[in-house]
Amino acid sequence: MYTILSDNNQALYHTAEEPTSGNYVHGKRTVGMYWDGSRMVSQLPANINSQARKQIKERRDKAIVTGTLVNGMVVATDDLSQQRITGAALAATVDPSVTVRWKLPDDTFVTLGAAQIIDLAQAVRTHIQSCFDREAELLAALNAGESYDLDAGWPSTNLTNE
Repeated sequence: MYTILSDNNQALYHTAEEPTSGNYVHGKRTVGMYWDGSRMVSQLPANINSQARKQIKERRDKAIVTGTLVNGMVVATDDLSQQRITGAALAATVDPSVTVRWKLPDDTFVTLGAAQIIDLAQAVRTHIQSCFDREAELLAALNAGESYDLDAGWPSTNLTNE
């Protein structure tokens, strides 16, 4: 099905045959409306924007594993690193005298006390929550039919301590 659009992208009418010219879309959302096969409706079915949702999720996942900068240290934020940080934070919570030698992504080690471990865990959690917050903003824009920049607005990827 093809939706014939006005110059300002309002759906004008639909046709089964592909137009030879003009402004039209095929099987895509048109300004908050879509053609369900027999009429224009305002609610999007899940499959209309599933590819865009998948791209947003993939971009969120990429942002999560990028890492973050905590007190001048570049810290890995992939799933395994998150598990290890959580375990260290639990140990620091149970025993405030605990220290760990933490390995950074550049293969150097730093010694962290309990308070530093907890700070590290909180910073990583904040980084990850920021990624989910940005995903929520992009999904809201998608659902509202607004334009968005998939690569803008994510937590900083400038992981130098210069």
